[in-house]
Amino acid sequence: MHQRWLLGLLILISAQALAQDAKPLSLTEALKTAVERNLDIELQRVTIESQRISLDLTRAKYEPTVTADSSIASQDNRVENTNQGQVGANFNRETKRLNSAYSKTHDFGLTYRVDFNNSVRKSGAANEALFGTTYTSSINFSIEQQLLRGFGFDESVYRKDQFVAKGNYQSSLEDLKIQVETVLLNTEDAYWNLVASIEELKVAQQSLDLAKQLYEQNKVKIEVGTLAPIELVNTEATVASRENDIVTKENSVRAAEDALKKVMNLPVEQWRHSLKPSDELKIIETTPNLEADYQKALDARPESIKNRIAMDNAKAELKFQKNQLLPELKLTGGYGSSANSSNDVEFPEDAPPQIIGTGSFTDALSDTAAFDLPGWSVGLELSWTPFNRQAKLNQTQAEVTLRQRELETEQSQIVILEEVRAAIRDLETNQKSIKANEKTLKFREENLKAEEQKFQNGLSTNYRVSEVQEELAQARNSLIQSRVNYKKAVTKYHKALGQLNQMHNISVQ
Repeated sequence: MHQRWLLGLLILISAQALAQDAKPLSLTEALKTAVERNLDIELQRVTIESQRISLDLTRAKYEPTVTADSSIASQDNRVENTNQGQVGANFNRETKRLNSAYSKTHDFGLTYRVDFNNSVRKSGAANEALFGTTYTSSINFSIEQQLLRGFGFDESVYRKDQFVAKGNYQSSLEDLKIQVETVLLNTEDAYWNLVASIEELKVAQQSLDLAKQLYEQNKVKIEVGTLAPIELVNTEATVASRENDIVTKENSVRAAEDALKKVMNLPVEQWRHSLKPSDELKIIETTPNLEADYQKALDARPESIKNRIAMDNAKAELKFQKNQLLPELKLTGGYGSSANSSNDVEFPEDAPPQIIGTGSFTDALSDTAAFDLPGWSVGLELSWTPFNRQAKLNQTQAEVTLRQRELETEQSQIVILEEVRAAIRDLETNQKSIKANEKTLKFREENLKAEEQKFQNGLSTNYRVSEVQEELAQARNSLIQSRVNYKKAVTKYHKALGQLNQMHNISVQ
C-alpha cells in the first residue's frame, strides 16, 4: 500500500515539474509559428517566384529595343574612265558607317521602328589628286500593323502568352492558400487534441481523488465496525487502477505535445520544453446557411478560383488558335529623309571639268533634319496557307481542353457542395452532442451524490459507488471530446467556405 502512495506522490511531483517547465502557447501563436516554419509553404513561395519570373519574361518582348552598329571598310579600285582620273590608275575607297535603330512592339499587333543611319565615304587616287569625301545621313520611321492574324482588341489574343502566364501566377497564389489552409487545419486539430488530453488528465486526477476519498471513508467505517475489512480491498484496487489511468493520460499528453511540435516544425532544442495551451474550450455557436455558404465557397475557395483561372486560360487559348487560322495580312508604311554632302575636290590641271562641291557631316545632318528631301512608302503583305492543318489541329485541341476545364469545374462544384453540407452537418451534430453531454454530466453528478448518500446510510456498496464514479468520469470526458469536436468542426466549416485564412488573420503573401 505504501508503494502505491509513493507512486501517487511521484505522479504528482512529475506533473508539477512538467507544469513549471511548460511554455504558455495560444492558438494564434501556434498557427503563426506553423505557417512561418512550414517547409511546404516555403517551397510553394519559391514556386510562386518562379511563376512571377515566367510572367515577367512574357512582358520582355514588349520592351523597346535599341540597336547600334558601326563598321569601316577599305577597297582598292582601278580608274575606268577619265571622270575618275587617269584611266588604269589605282585608287582607294574607304567607307565608315554608324547606324542606330529603336523599335518597339505594341498592342493590337503594331510594331514601329526608327532608323538613323550615317556614313562617310572617302575616295582618292594614288600619288595624285583627292577625289573627295561624301557624307550621307538618313532618318526613317516605319510601322508594321497586323490586320488579320495577330490583330485584335482582346488581350488574350495579342498577348496570349502573357495572359496565360498571369493566370498561372495567380493559380500558384491560390495553391499557397490551399497549403496554408492545410497547415492551419492540422495545427488547430493538434492544438485542441493537446487541450483535450490535458483536460482528460484533469478528469483522471479528479477520479483518483474520488477513489481516495472512498478509500478513507471505508477505513473509518472499518474502524467503527460498520464495514467488513474485506471491502477495503475493492477500493484499493480502484485507486490502483485510476493511478494507472493517470500514467496513461500523462503519456497521451506528451504524445499530443509532440504532435503539435511536429506540425509547428519547432527546432530540436525546443522539444524538451512542454507546451501549455492558453486557449480554453469556449464554445461560440455558429449559425450556418447552406445556400449562402455554398455561394461563399464558390466565390472564395482557392480550388474554385483556380478552376476559373484555368477556364479563362483555356478560352484565351481557343481565341488565339482561331485567330491563327486567318491569313497573315500586314500593313507597312514608312516616312523618312536623307541627304548627302561632299567636301572640295581637287583635280590635275589637265583633268576634265568636274562639279566642285563643299560640305561636311554637319551639313548632311542639317539637311536630313530639315526633311528637305522626304520620302514615304505604303504597302500590304499577304501570306496565306491554304490548308493550314496545323492551325486547325491546334484549334481542335484547344476546344478539347476547354471542354475538360468545363467538366472539371462542374465536378469541383459538386465536391465543394458536398464538403459544405458535410461541414454544416458536423456543426449541427456537435452542437447537439455538447448539449446532450452537458445534460448527461449534470445527471451523473447528481447520481453520484445520491449514491454516496446511500452508501453512507448502508444502502449501497463500494462497487456501485466506484461504478458511478467511472460513469461520471466518462461523462466528463465525453463533454470534453464533444467540445473539441465542435472546435474542429468550426475549423472545417470555415475551410469549406474558403475563409480559414481570414478567420485567423493569416496573410499568405
